[in-house]
Amino acid sequence: MLSGCEASLAVYGRVLNYDYRHYVVNIHPGAIPAARRYEVLHDINPSAAALFRRAIFTNRTRLREEGDSFLDELVAQFGYDPQLIAQESEASAIKERLEAQRAEFAAYEFKGTPAYIAAGIPMQGPLPFRELENIICNELRRTSFTAAASPSAVDNSDCWALVKPDWKRLYELDNDRPLPAETP
Repeated sequence: MLSGCEASLAVYGRVLNYDYRHYVVNIHPGAIPAARRYEVLHDINPSAAALFRRAIFTNRTRLREEGDSFLDELVAQFGYDPQLIAQESEASAIKERLEAQRAEFAAYEFKGTPAYIAAGIPMQGPLPFRELENIICNELRRTSFTAAASPSAVDNSDCWALVKPDWKRLYELDNDRPLPAETP
C-alpha cells in the first residue's frame, strides 16, 4: 500500500518539486550506510535511488540483521557495483550533504520522521493522501498554473484534470502489481 507521500507523487509528480532528505540517527543500525549509498545512487540515477530507498524501508529487518551485505545486494540488483558505491559513499561530499540535511531537519524543529514541507507548510508524521492532496491542490489553485481551475471544487477533480495523473501507474504502485488486463 502506498504512503500518502508516494500516492501524492504518483498523482502530482509532474508538478511537484520533490526532494528527499535523510534524517539518520545512530540508533538505527545500517541507516547511515544506507543513506550514504542512496545519495551516491541518486547522483547517478534518481529513479534507481528511489527504488533502493523503497526496498530498504520495505525490508528494514534485513537491513538491521544483514547490514552492509543487504545494502550491497540491493545495489547489485539495480545493476551497480556494490564495492564502488560503498567506496563512493565514504566521500566527504556525501557526508557533508547528509550533515546539511540533518541541520535542515533540526531547523524546522521536526521531532521524527516522516516529515514534509508542502507549499511552505512543515508537517510531521505519516499523512494520508487526501491531506497532502488538499495542500497540493490549494497551492496549485493559488498559482497561475491552475488559473482555470475551480477554487470551489471539493473533490480535487479540477487538479486531476490539470495534472493528468497516470491512474494505471498509481494502481500498480499501490498494489505492488500490474493492473489486470482488460477483457474484450
